[in-house]
Amino acid sequence: MRIVVFTMSLLLLSVVPVVFVAVTVQFLLIQQQLKQTDEQLATIRRTVGEVRRAPGTQPYCHKCQYFAQNRYVVCSLHPDGWPEQDRCLDWQVPEGRNNG
Repeated sequence: MRIVVFTMSLLLLSVVPVVFVAVTVQFLLIQQQLKQTDEQLATIRRTVGEVRRAPGTQPYCHKCQYFAQNRYVVCSLHPDGWPEQDRCLDWQVPEGRNNG
């Protein structure tokens, strides 16, 4: 009886490190996959933001009264957009709306 208990104890002691290593490896693989998924989601969000805006749309355009709210045409005065980061000469706040 003692031999069986001793053998079982040795067997358990030899299996525990293997199980620990296997669980640790699985945890690290899952963590790496989650990180890659987060990076892919960030890329998708960045791409979607770029796709929704017409080329030439500047950050201030959506506050202008001439903004077309169209992903193909920026505004009625500058359909292809404004090439500079500075506000275009025709930029105007819509009536009844604040500049901010």
